Amino acid sequence: NFEVPEGMKAIDYLRKLVYDGAVKRYDQLQGYDFSDEPKGDFENGSEPPQDVTHPTAAQILRRLNYELSVIGRKGYETYFLEIGRA
Repeated sequence: NFEVPEGMKAIDYLRKLVYDGAVKRYDQLQGYDFSDEPKGDFENGSEPPQDVTHPTAAQILRRLNYELSVIGRKGYETYFLEIGRA
């Protein structure tokens, strides 16, 4: 069982790691403040944006939050945290 930092849920810790990694990968997110980022569950049937060659920060974040919502709904947070440290 993966140990998350005290006071955090597995999905919140995974979200933090994903956001940290996204900042390293996408120049569009440099200096972005994630503290007010809506978590979103996307259960209302809304679709993530289509892949584009040069996504905007909003498109990147929408896609990340969509993928995180799927992982959370399926209950796979600890699985992704485990394989991420391997």
